[in-house]
Amino acid sequence: LGSAHRRTIAPSCTAMALIVDKSFDARMEVVHRMLPVGLASMVALGLCLFAARALLPVFFPKQMSALTESRRFFVAQCVASGLHALVSGPVSTYVMYQLLFSGEYPFAACPAQPNAGTVAAPPLAVWVTGFTCGYFVYDSMVMSFYSKFCTEEMGTSGTLLMWIHHVISIIVWPYCIASDRAVLFVCFFLFTELSNIGQAAFLVINKGKLGGSTAEGIVGGGWALTFFLTRIVTIPWLLLRYHETILSAGCMNAPDRLLGLLTVLMPVGLNVYWFLLIARKARRMLAPTKPKAKAK
Repeated sequence: LGSAHRRTIAPSCTAMALIVDKSFDARMEVVHRMLPVGLASMVALGLCLFAARALLPVFFPKQMSALTESRRFFVAQCVASGLHALVSGPVSTYVMYQLLFSGEYPFAACPAQPNAGTVAAPPLAVWVTGFTCGYFVYDSMVMSFYSKFCTEEMGTSGTLLMWIHHVISIIVWPYCIASDRAVLFVCFFLFTELSNIGQAAFLVINKGKLGGSTAEGIVGGGWALTFFLTRIVTIPWLLLRYHETILSAGCMNAPDRLLGLLTVLMPVGLNVYWFLLIARKARRMLAPTKPKAKAK
């Protein structure tokens, strides 16, 4: 990951120190900074959903009228989800640059402090965590109020998976950012939102029937590529940080290490599962169409 990053994690005897936990008041101050951002995110995305539901039939009347009510809602929801990814993905990418390459937030190898498990959260990480958790709350409200539509479009298992993902993230991510624990891992998972820009665009085109096979192929290919580069290629790096930080004694306190043990690997497994689904979808799209048998 470059010489700057190698310098960042080099062992440093001068950095050796006891693990210091932030006070409760200091953690709550960070949470209070997230709350207005999360609330603004919920309102903005709700307005985006409302606007998409109103405007899509105006600009694409033929395509929208051919869809079921649940499918029209799902396409509008993908527009709102795409807006979230369009904001959080690039912002989180810059946060990862700050942590790994800028030198503004240096950390050393365990058991020195700060290390990859205890490096402080940049202010922008606080903002983007609040913004994304606001989206998770908004999306959970959508799944509650429009449960029938969501189940019809994502299936029961898909909806349940999203519930589990959102609830865990809403609890764990603000705690980590406010406590300066596993900040690097949270920011990495936020960075992977980049791939959701292509996902949202593809689903709008594919489910909304707003483009032909060429448009679907181009957008879908871009989505698969960004997913592969952000979520699959990076797995060895993430597992190395996991081994150096979560599995190494002395990096963090026992409760925080246990939290990391229980949560860090789950998104990795989900990413592999989702990529297999993307690859299966791509194979179906690229498979030659069998000619219809002529009637005798």
